[in-house]
Amino acid sequence: MEKGINIADLPKTLQDAVFVTRKLGMRYLWVDALCITQDSKEDMEKELETMGQTYRYATTTISAACATSVQQGFLHQREPKPSMYPRLTLPYRAWSDGPSVGVTLQEENQYDPRTEPINSRAWTLQERLLSPRLPIYGTRELVWQCQQTSLTANGTAKITPDGSERLEGAFSNGRLSLAPDSFWKSWKATVVDYTNRNTSFAEDKLVAIAGLASEFHRQNQDDMYLAGLWRRNLPEGLMWMMDTMVMDEIGAWQAHPRPAAYVAPSWSWASVTGLVEFDTTTTCTEEGQPYIEVVGCDMKLENSDIPTGKVVGGTLKAKGCLRDARWDGITLFDGPTASAKPHGVSWMDAEEAKPDVVSCLRVCSDRGLMLAPTKVPSTFRRVGVFQVAGGEDDYPLDACDEWFNECDIQTIHIV
Repeated sequence: MEKGINIADLPKTLQDAVFVTRKLGMRYLWVDALCITQDSKEDMEKELETMGQTYRYATTTISAACATSVQQGFLHQREPKPSMYPRLTLPYRAWSDGPSVGVTLQEENQYDPRTEPINSRAWTLQERLLSPRLPIYGTRELVWQCQQTSLTANGTAKITPDGSERLEGAFSNGRLSLAPDSFWKSWKATVVDYTNRNTSFAEDKLVAIAGLASEFHRQNQDDMYLAGLWRRNLPEGLMWMMDTMVMDEIGAWQAHPRPAAYVAPSWSWASVTGLVEFDTTTTCTEEGQPYIEVVGCDMKLENSDIPTGKVVGGTLKAKGCLRDARWDGITLFDGPTASAKPHGVSWMDAEEAKPDVVSCLRVCSDRGLMLAPTKVPSTFRRVGVFQVAGGEDDYPLDACDEWFNECDIQTIHIV
């Protein structure tokens, strides 16, 4: 590195990045594969902790959106999307003795960033959201994206909002502050986008979003980051669930197995694989009081100096109404016996062994967490979420009140 690098020895994508950097008149280019010592865990941890600042303070970030590998490159002729209509250029003169110009008429394209290879990778979400400016080299379009707008090179493509959102202005302007509601809304949207992407290694689930989490923590330094969730947004944050719109080849709802390696405690969305969503239809309070009280949370970090990095354990202590129910993997019955009546529906977190009886912890007005006991007394692991039904095709809130009416308040631990 100190003696220089032969550009011809670099993969094609990096060669193209060097070419663009020089054309922009810039002297320095930061490439993670070169600037982070790949076989040094210590150096990787140090750099990954500040990755958010690396993107945030960069003049611009080159997005090789179309490249499926580092060998492919991104500087090539782009073929426009095929159109059903011919492109027409009409002569136009604004006034009688004015210059003659041409007005081009052609079909408007829809450019969806979600279709680009780069947006299928979890690691690349940080660069898109935190970078102040991005020239995006797409499959069919060259796109400019900054804090104010997104534009295509020839102006003929309409950019769909999904997949191209920016963070709130407070993330790029230190003089602005972020309201608590905006903070939580932005984080939920970030998690939904992130979980729709892939990581090569399951154990990188929290690491690949650590830079973004650090930037969110900078906006709210009094809060505590808990393996992908935030202390101030509990218990609402616990009500994530697997996206039920994800179907398998025969049209049935399909959950993924849990990662073989430990990634996060079961109450965190990082413990599962696949797209998650957050419930926004119910409230987690009654007359201003939460249905459960989060008493505390004990997190065990792999590196105590990196609060947004890998975790090796986490226990959530909560106090609330708990009752047992029989469960067949889909339907929830109003008691643990075979004669119990159907009383609700459920959604599994992962494809795994199903306990016949689960403990239901009420978290919101008509729904909550399904828990399975561990070998440790009063300690459970999360297996899914439930919704209480009051009758056929309806879910009245009073049905949940009635179901939990005679339950004692218990203090439990969820791992």
